[in-house]
Amino acid sequence: MSTVTASAPDYGWVRGSLLDSHLGYCVGLVKEVAPEDVLGRLQADRQGPSTGLTALYRRSDEVQERLDYEYGDFQLVGAAPVSGAGGEWTLMVEFNVAVGFNHELMAEVSAETQVVTRYLNPVGKGGFHW
Repeated sequence: MSTVTASAPDYGWVRGSLLDSHLGYCVGLVKEVAPEDVLGRLQADRQGPSTGLTALYRRSDEVQERLDYEYGDFQLVGAAPVSGAGGEWTLMVEFNVAVGFNHELMAEVSAETQVVTRYLNPVGKGGFHW
């Protein structure tokens, strides 16, 4: 078993981003599963590409308006490839907290691989799952 150690500067990109706001968020890393396959395991309806957190947030609002969803009826999740310790990973990002802490959904995502998720809800409660 290997151990990966991260320091505060490794997470500095969150400060000042949309994740560092009143919204709440969940980020996850899925080891050696491509972004398209992660979304497939989630049985996601593809909504097209977005680049960056601001674009993902705007897309989430657009989808909610276009489909006339109520809060909680859907969750937009961004997925992108990243390289890291031990190989290739998929970074999942969502505003608010829905998918990364849904045990049924994450059971599908984590089948035969490693997953770690970090969440912080809008009132400041947070945690990790792995």
